[in-house]
Order: sequence, then C-alpha cells, then structure tokens
Amino acid sequence: MRRLVALLLIAAFSCASARAGQRLRRRDIRAPAPLPRPSLLVIGFLGAWERWDNPKRSVRKLALSLRERRLPGVFVETAGNHDRATVLKFIREATRGGGKADVEVICYGQSFGGAACVKLARDLNKAGIAVRLTVQVDSVGRDD
Repeated sequence: MRRLVALLLIAAFSCASARAGQRLRRRDIRAPAPLPRPSLLVIGFLGAWERWDNPKRSVRKLALSLRERRLPGVFVETAGNHDRATVLKFIREATRGGGKADVEVICYGQSFGGAACVKLARDLNKAGIAVRLTVQVDSVGRDD
C-alpha cells in the first residue's frame, strides 16, 4: 500500500513539473509593446492547468477566431490562469508611452481562468489601467 501511495505521489509531481514547462513566456505574446494607439487588447484565460496555446479549448478557439478576422487595432492573446503575472507585466509594457485610455482591455476566462480574469482586472485597476469588460464562464476562485 505504501508503495502504491509513493508511486501515485511521484506520478503527480512528475505531471506537475512537466506542466510547469508549458507556461506562457513573454516571448510567446504576439502583440507588440507598446501597443499602437488606439488599440483593443483581448486577453483570454484558460482554466485548470490547460496549456495557454491548446487549440482544442474554447477560450483559445475564440481567440484564434478573433485573430483570423484581422480587425485593425485589435490584439488577442491567451494565457493559462497561472500566468497572470506574465500578462500583467506585458500589459504594463504595452500601455507605456501614451495615454493609458488609448488602450482598452477586455478579459475573459473559464473556470479558474475566470478567477484570473477578475484578479487581473483588479491589479490593472490599481495600476490605473481600466478594463472595459470582463467575462467569466463558470468562474472558480475566492472573491471572484
């Protein structure tokens, strides 16, 4: 029984460490920084430990669909819910060198991604960057 528990723990930690290598990096974000003015930045957060670039997930599918439309001044990115700090850093870089009001932010997320969306909006509000819209689907998290 102890061996079984030990094997399960090893397997769980192996999966978690493998997933850690799949996190969003700054260089994965395609939108330029600083963003041209005026711009709309749409950020989608995936739930659970889903890869930020998983094309089978609805959050990513929506982002890819919006990108395909090639709307002028619209930049669309996705991130895992655990990559909020990377997204926050990018948005701060993207809104430098001009009026913050010239860059609008829309954030959406599913499950834990919905909670990440709310937390990002609060962080941006503290930094003086307004989020025009948040959409949470089946949000899971404290104080969201």
